Amino acid sequence: MPLRNVSAAVEELKRTRDMGAVAAHAVTFTLPLLFGFYGVLAGGVLDRFPKLKISFLEAGADWLPYRLQRMDHYFHSEKAIDRPGLPQRAPSEYLKDCEIYFTSEGDEKLLPEVLKGIGDDKMMILGGMPHAEARDNSITEIEEHSDISETQKKKFWETVRNG
Repeated sequence: MPLRNVSAAVEELKRTRDMGAVAAHAVTFTLPLLFGFYGVLAGGVLDRFPKLKISFLEAGADWLPYRLQRMDHYFHSEKAIDRPGLPQRAPSEYLKDCEIYFTSEGDEKLLPEVLKGIGDDKMMILGGMPHAEARDNSITEIEEHSDISETQKKKFWETVRNG
């Protein structure tokens, strides 16, 4: 989707306050990031620029397992009918060897599942500034996660330094 179409869609959503403040914030804040994610992983960007370093920040990571599974599904179904214009690989395969990074918010319940899908070295810790939605304690929340290992938590910091 061309950027001008994404921008127009986002502007329309901002004008549509009928959905309420919570929905409007959730949609208008994350939708541009998702369009970018789709374009990079399914639009052939990483085929043309395989050494590109890219990060998807400030939108959490719980959405990754579902979106990757759906994108892979459509990739394989389109490939089966020889649809032109597909990327060279399934979207999830780019996560294995391309430099694609994410941030997680502290209260994400699917964080262990996300890490299984993307790898421990693709996640960065988030917490550089206060947020309007009271995200001031994200680092503490991640450190208190009992469902991910101490090694994984340390890896978040290493990724920030080395990524």
